[in-house]
Amino acid sequence: MTYTAYATAEVTTAYFIEALDASDQVIGYTEPQTTGFTCTFTVNRTNQIVLNEIFYDPIGDDSGTNPAGEWVELYNNGTTSVDLNGWKIRDAVGNIVTISSANSDNDLNPYTGETVIYSSNWLVVYMQTPAMLDNTGDTVTLLTPTNEPRDSHTYAGGKAEGTTEARNVDGTGFWVDPLPTPVRLNVLTSNDLNPSIRHWDIDSNHMLLGLHA
Repeated sequence: MTYTAYATAEVTTAYFIEALDASDQVIGYTEPQTTGFTCTFTVNRTNQIVLNEIFYDPIGDDSGTNPAGEWVELYNNGTTSVDLNGWKIRDAVGNIVTISSANSDNDLNPYTGETVIYSSNWLVVYMQTPAMLDNTGDTVTLLTPTNEPRDSHTYAGGKAEGTTEARNVDGTGFWVDPLPTPVRLNVLTSNDLNPSIRHWDIDSNHMLLGLHA
């Protein structure tokens, strides 16, 4: 006995557009169409790696050796760790600091040595010498190793020494000028700390180092 298989359905090509986040997760798509089409849609996207805090005018010498001097903190909004070795931070006039184990840190112990930024965590990048960020206002841009912009922030400057520019909340919030908190949760003032915290440690550069009950 012989069986013959016949095609009973026509294969049709469908077209659609997907929107992906920085981790290649689908965050939006159009309805499939059987012919070519043009569409416009908006997706609210939060980059996985973002600028989180900019310490542009430290107390004393802006060109001080880390942990003194200028620094920029990054935050990882994603669910996976990312090695940022080779990523770049650029100012408005084109000066660039390339992230490496010699100038970045994720735990303050010691002050350099890491380029990996963990999920929901921070990486601080020391600008080192010479001072790069303009105290009277500047634009800071985060670039991938291939110079693709991932995040940018313009600050007005002109504030007292020791003032930082930071997101509140970390990773996604609006930019404000709180206490400098490298590799720590951003807080506006000591009043924003948990009520159970009785005192907090500030180093010689007015940076928040630790919290104590």
